[in-house]
Amino acid sequence: MHSARIFRSYIPELSMKLPLRLLITLFAFYSFFNASAQFNVEIVPGNATVNINGASPFNPTADNAQLGVNEILAALAIGDAVINTNTGGLQAGNITLSTDLDFNGSGLGNLLTLNAEGDVALNGSIFDGTTGDFESISVNVNAAGSVNGGTANITTGGGSITIQALSASVNSLATNNDSGGAIFVNTTVGNITIN
Repeated sequence: MHSARIFRSYIPELSMKLPLRLLITLFAFYSFFNASAQFNVEIVPGNATVNINGASPFNPTADNAQLGVNEILAALAIGDAVINTNTGGLQAGNITLSTDLDFNGSGLGNLLTLNAEGDVALNGSIFDGTTGDFESISVNVNAAGSVNGGTANITTGGGSITIQALSASVNSLATNNDSGGAIFVNTTVGNITIN
């Protein structure tokens, strides 16, 4: 009987603490997922689109989105190409260029923009594979994290290059034209490394 009385007196205390603890736990989960509620986007060879729409602006619809580089080139041939990481996923919001982006035939002076809520990894270069044809694009890379491209080259054929990130590392940046565009690199915290 004594144990039953102790148990009954404990129930009101439990019932008052449980909702508060549950709310705190739910808030912690919400904060964690909301802070990283983005989609990762990988730019791959070919025409594939996986978990991303097929026209600029390219917005992912689910985690692990893949965008074929040919889709970007087609967009640049008629206007600007914008790749975003969007909100709603459970990933960091990284953009990875996993292939070269040769804008030959698509370089009509339009703008390529990469907007990442996480990092941008440039594992391929951006260039015109045919020199002397006066094609150009401008490139904007915006990352809430870092831009990492230790072996990547960005050569625009006269367009401007803008990189804004916490830190940036690329192999080379060149506008490669007598009337070349501006190169602007801004980091809010980290270093700028151009090899």
